[in-house]
Amino acid sequence: MVKRTPGRDKVRDIWAEHIGSHKLSPQDELAQLKELKDLNLYSWKVIHRMYIDTKVWRALRKQRVEIDGNKCVVCSSVWNLQVNHLCYPEMGDETMEDLETLCVKCHAKKTMRYDLEAGIKPRLHRMRVGKRQLFSILRTKGEIHESR
Repeated sequence: MVKRTPGRDKVRDIWAEHIGSHKLSPQDELAQLKELKDLNLYSWKVIHRMYIDTKVWRALRKQRVEIDGNKCVVCSSVWNLQVNHLCYPEMGDETMEDLETLCVKCHAKKTMRYDLEAGIKPRLHRMRVGKRQLFSILRTKGEIHESR
């Protein structure tokens, strides 16, 4: 059975249970999250999802998008921008070189390629891209061939 990553509401409940609902400074928020990570109670995916909701990540994300000119570094789209980690250093220790701005389509394509290489079922539902839309993109780029 595949274990799904909890939704945002569940992640907020976990955060409130372990860290509390009071306002924290960005540094305290990150320190609390690192302590929660060290307890090994939750998967990496849950901790990562909590991290991308922190003030520290939001500031890094905003800065990276501005550096990339508010557009995707692959296709220059300005719609539905996301910031992708090129590698996963310790939470909060990312440099701007560890990040890149991608549109949803390019992010989904990159994630799908990584998942296929690693033998993992693609996570299209997380990228908010339909299967038909994504496969048509990959077909036009010659990365998927029709098997008829």
